[in-house]
Amino acid sequence: MKLKFLTTLTLLTFFCQTGKAQQSDIWSKIRLEAGWGYNLPTAPTSGITASDFAGVKSFYGGVKYELDDVWGIRGTYAFNSFEHKNDKDFGLDVHKLMAEATYNILQASGTDFAHTFDVEAHAGLGLSLADSKVSSGSDKMVSFQLGVMPQYKITDNVSVLLDASYVINLGQNYNYAGVHAKENGKGTTGGYFTANIGIAVKF
Repeated sequence: MKLKFLTTLTLLTFFCQTGKAQQSDIWSKIRLEAGWGYNLPTAPTSGITASDFAGVKSFYGGVKYELDDVWGIRGTYAFNSFEHKNDKDFGLDVHKLMAEATYNILQASGTDFAHTFDVEAHAGLGLSLADSKVSSGSDKMVSFQLGVMPQYKITDNVSVLLDASYVINLGQNYNYAGVHAKENGKGTTGGYFTANIGIAVKF
């Protein structure tokens, strides 16, 4: 009986320690990100001047899981507000959820300064919801995103970053003034550019 108890206790201790090590290993692969910056609409621009709706009104937050030193998966929420610089009654607020794959270019190339700098490419698909400031309408879109993210490591766990991304919206019904992009009300392909300065923190 005593032998069974000691064997059971030993096995439980082993599995608990193994579980803790695995859990710690999982958390060490997770990175949180947040950024704020500039957005510029590129399409549709018929009837508007794109630069009138550009501004420092972009925000995003996200989480990345490192599959290995080169590849990862990333989920983000972003908010981009496009508002006419002289008339706040015209504009479009875009909420975006995105799932992406990431590829660490410097790690893949074996560059000597990869321990201080990183450059990641990222691409993926998601969903966007655009709210018009002119009407009560909302626009649901499928979005594709492609970007590049240089990073400088302050410590092993904290980095500053610049995330430059281009977003393509399929079936965009509103332009950035918040009115229908086409007179017939049908959707078109939209797009905008963002550049966010941010921070990334690993556990």
